[in-house]
Amino acid sequence: SDKRRQILGWLPQLASRERYQAVRDSCVDGVGDWLLEEEKFSTWHTSEDKAAKRVILCYGDPGVGKTYMSSLVIDKLWRIIDSGSAAVAYVYCDYSAGNAQTTSKVLGSVLR
Repeated sequence: SDKRRQILGWLPQLASRERYQAVRDSCVDGVGDWLLEEEKFSTWHTSEDKAAKRVILCYGDPGVGKTYMSSLVIDKLWRIIDSGSAAVAYVYCDYSAGNAQTTSKVLGSVLR
């Protein structure tokens, strides 16, 4: 509705959709597919146990590929839930953006 759109327009946000698209455009086919075949990932996204579905953590030093790997996970989740029975929420944060990434922008991005 227009009211909902207006309220969501008030929320600050990060440019996560644009960052996601830029990352996907620069990915090389097949690179990182191993992650999607890992048992831990498979267990995480297929488990009926709600506690097991909460969070999957990808960590590492700046520049090692976490952003690229997360884009693969986002794509996989979109394919899995294409039925419309769930949603995928994601936020890209960048170490170099520092203080520009406020809590309100992160939360606003998730809510949108």
